[in-house]
Amino acid sequence: MNISAIGNGKDFLFPTQLRALPSLNATREAATLSDRYKFISTMNVIETLAKHDWFPVSAQEQKVKTLSRIGFQKHMVRFRRSGDTPQAVGDIIPEIVLTNSHDGFTKYNFMLGLFRMACLNGLIVSEATFASIKIMHVGYEEKDVLDASYKVIEDVPKITGRVKEYRAIPLNPKDQENFAESALVLRYAREDSKTKRDGANFAIDDRSFNLPALLQPRREDDRDPNLWNTYNVVQEKLTKGNTFERTTREINGRIVHKRKVQGITGIDANLQINRGLWHLMDKMAELKGARA
Repeated sequence: MNISAIGNGKDFLFPTQLRALPSLNATREAATLSDRYKFISTMNVIETLAKHDWFPVSAQEQKVKTLSRIGFQKHMVRFRRSGDTPQAVGDIIPEIVLTNSHDGFTKYNFMLGLFRMACLNGLIVSEATFASIKIMHVGYEEKDVLDASYKVIEDVPKITGRVKEYRAIPLNPKDQENFAESALVLRYAREDSKTKRDGANFAIDDRSFNLPALLQPRREDDRDPNLWNTYNVVQEKLTKGNTFERTTREINGRIVHKRKVQGITGIDANLQINRGLWHLMDKMAELKGARA
């Protein structure tokens, strides 16, 4: 079985579980790279963070077909501090998110994340808003890893304060629809895509999405129409998948109705949509006059 992801995002992973992902355990870079490339061991980083009470709770690696990249491909690990509990502002726990590879395609990157207990869903904040530290695989020093992690951790108090702000911003139905439309464009539109609003549906090229279905909360805690809840409802459905599509096509003379949208499994797509949605939330806060 080709294992590409481990961990439920809630419980700490044991070292034996981490062996299931070869790219985490690589001891050298891919043979195709030059001598200038500086290998950064992901496992060494995991062990270093463990000494400071940060432990992995989930990990995944890209599926690659090129033989020379297998075991060296891009991977992502999420860390949480031992003993951390949901913040007073709600059901969130700060995390560190690490991405790396050993094939020359990815910089070593540390960023701040959040874990939402209610839906077991990882949220990644926008780089424009909070810390994200990139380290080139050239001229790397061992202490850079720990320095990067602490710079990211310094933003934890800021992010919990920001969540409080978002919870205090009420959205009317039109605001929520605008947020949902922007999120759909972020996820599904290309540069040359055409969009159109048709009643309760929002079309992107030949696909149509139902805004009320996308905005319908799945749990009671999300029913208050504020910015934070709206973001969480949309983020969970876009990343995990849901039945908010309303596309009708004719295929081989047969009418086919598409309703279910698949969740996101790729690392790059996961990072892109999470960062993008957080950025949209920040911009919506500015439009509502809640932020300078």
